[in-house]
Amino acid sequence: EVPSGFDYPSLGFRTGFMTEKYGVDYEMSLIEHHTTSKKVIYEYNSPETGIVPLEQKIPSHFYMLHSMFIGANTYYVLPSFFITPYLGVGAGVLLNSVQSEYPGPADLARQDGSLALDEMGWSYGAHAFFGFRHMKENLFYYLEIRPTIHKFTLESGSQQNKSEDKFDLELTQFQIGIGRNIFK
Repeated sequence: EVPSGFDYPSLGFRTGFMTEKYGVDYEMSLIEHHTTSKKVIYEYNSPETGIVPLEQKIPSHFYMLHSMFIGANTYYVLPSFFITPYLGVGAGVLLNSVQSEYPGPADLARQDGSLALDEMGWSYGAHAFFGFRHMKENLFYYLEIRPTIHKFTLESGSQQNKSEDKFDLELTQFQIGIGRNIFK
């Protein structure tokens, strides 16, 4: 397990509708992460020695990860007061990009100025959220707290040192936004 950080906040857009009791929207968003420096244990598999666990310190930004979420959200609107609270869930597909100047954890031969690893793949993502919306005449403002899970796998390393890396990105997002009601 390797902790991750981020260089910039997630960015996205949503479009949909909300009634007195429920809401549905389509969402596209981009999340960026990078690994932070950490000692990891990986399994080196050799025909001569079999599987050997090895410890390796990986540097910060060893992996740079980007996930484009494309999916739908549905939510239930709670009783309103000055603001409108709501609870919801969302799911969709992820277009994941993993880049590194290193071929993989088993091979730390850095390739300065170029990417030794540049992989893309599809997977899935899901999230739950709790939010508040404040309505004005044609505008609304919202704040959401969103636990999120993104899972994907990729193969890294050079021909001699292949590695299968599994990513389980578990994060809590705090989202703020502004929207416009086009139906009023």
